[in-house]
Amino acid sequence: MGESACKSSGWIKNGCWFLQHWQCLWVLGALFLIAPIWQPGTPAAYTPALPQAETPAESALQLVDINTADAETLQTLPGIGPAKAEAIIAYREANGPFAALADAANVPGISQAMTEKWAGLAE
Repeated sequence: MGESACKSSGWIKNGCWFLQHWQCLWVLGALFLIAPIWQPGTPAAYTPALPQAETPAESALQLVDINTADAETLQTLPGIGPAKAEAIIAYREANGPFAALADAANVPGISQAMTEKWAGLAE
């Protein structure tokens, strides 16, 4: 691109703008080739992760309240199936709430060792 092209396009003012700034344009052009994330309209290289559903380990961190939990929630405790969950609910309805986690050992089919396994999982 010569001096005459700059004059005819109206870019002339103290010399041709393009001829004075070609190094800057060259560097900017190279950056767009090297780092395409700077180009408008292209997605960024980093996209934040989408929220994921709770993993079983995270849901186990939520304490199970044995005085208010339903049968399905009680079954998340180790050693508790549908029958033992129903037995805990029946005992709770007949005798009132448990004062301590160890009191659940009074339910038929629940041992003291089972309630010890629930430490940190239930209250």
